[in-house]
Amino acid sequence: IDYDLPRKRLVSVLEKNRVPLVDMLPTMMSGHSEDAPVVFSDGHMNAKGHRIFAKEIKKEMESRGWLQ
Repeated sequence: IDYDLPRKRLVSVLEKNRVPLVDMLPTMMSGHSEDAPVVFSDGHMNAKGHRIFAKEIKKEMESRGWLQ
C-alpha cells in the first residue's frame, strides 16, 4: 500500500492545473521527532505542528507579497 498516493495525486493535479502549492511535508518532517512529534497519533497536527505550519504559510505569503 502506498500511503503517500493521495498526496502524490493531489500534487500532480494541482501542478497540472497550475494551482500554487505550499508543500509542507519536508518542513513538517524536519520538525518531527519521536520525543517531540508534530502530530497526534491520529494524524492531526498538535500545537507544535500548527506553529511550524503557520510559520511556513506566513513565509510563503510574504514571498508572494501578500503580507508586508
